[in-house]
Amino acid sequence: MELRAEVRIAVDRPVKVTLLSHPDRQMDGVVADVSGRGMRILLASAVPLKAAIRMDFDDAIILGEVCHCAPHHGGFAIGIRLCHSLVGLDQLAKVRSRFLHDRLPVAVI
Repeated sequence: MELRAEVRIAVDRPVKVTLLSHPDRQMDGVVADVSGRGMRILLASAVPLKAAIRMDFDDAIILGEVCHCAPHHGGFAIGIRLCHSLVGLDQLAKVRSRFLHDRLPVAVI
């Protein structure tokens, strides 16, 4: 019997995970599933409970907190409570570039 309040959607997407307390510690992982408030990531090593982490995707950055960590098929399944997200970063970079280009001072001769 499923007791979860939200449906989980299966995903198989690579992600780079960074512990915010140790920004030099980055790990490659795979997002296994997502819901409206969380996700499960498969990593090679354990992550401390309540650790704040950053997850980098191609065009998004998501911040979250580790709420679960358990052994899983030779690695670890990490449960993440999602806190903040930035999506559409490629588009944001284009807008920023256009804004800066339009604001460049014009030389007066």
